[in-house]
Amino acid sequence: MTSLISETLHKERVVPPGVLNLYKGFMGRVFVQNYSHKNLFSIVSKGREATMVGMLPESLFINKKDLSEDKEKYYSNIFNRLNNKYQFVVVCHINFSGAKGYFLIKEVSRYLQDISFIFPFKKPIEEKETQENLIFLPCSWETGLRYLCKESDMVFIPSIWTMQVEGALLKSCLIAKRLVSIAESIIDKRDYIEGVYYLSNSEEIELMAKKISNILNLPPNKDTLNSSINKYISKTKKTLEELFS
Repeated sequence: MTSLISETLHKERVVPPGVLNLYKGFMGRVFVQNYSHKNLFSIVSKGREATMVGMLPESLFINKKDLSEDKEKYYSNIFNRLNNKYQFVVVCHINFSGAKGYFLIKEVSRYLQDISFIFPFKKPIEEKETQENLIFLPCSWETGLRYLCKESDMVFIPSIWTMQVEGALLKSCLIAKRLVSIAESIIDKRDYIEGVYYLSNSEEIELMAKKISNILNLPPNKDTLNSSINKYISKTKKTLEELFS
């Protein structure tokens, strides 16, 4: 897969939207977030080197209470209602975008009527009707999404174009019981994180739905995810002193 993408990039100079913004230099050096970005920059720049700096703030590792008691109770009540109605609750840690996998989830969810899917944004205006098992709860990481990811049976991050490790995925590794992402979003195998279940967007929708159902019936692997993300961060994150020494 990596070699095929690399050949395509060499031939067509295809760069995902926004990626070049990460490659603006400072004092003659170029900084990237992860192995896949480092790999990609080398391809599009004909072999130039880049320095990896990571992408998670230290504040994420502080065990702090973001929500007020009223807000926590609000989300807790929602989960209680959903748990009484559905077999599982899945949180989709994305924004409203086809590239982030929204329409993919819509298709998959049609085969999983006993599972509710929570989106952290408002119901799209253009969608007059939506399935009953699609739930829209507008919130950010600090105002409820963190809580939703922690309490859900699974966090799903189906981004299909970024060619990087999503910040959403790294954050979710800290608290998710089960975590699912898309394999094609990564072009460097060193960015794969142990404990994350990777699906392929080339699979038939019905098959993907079946795999999601199977994963939900597996025991939670929160400890593996937490250990893996700490190892990954230790390899990719650099302090300012390390960067400029």
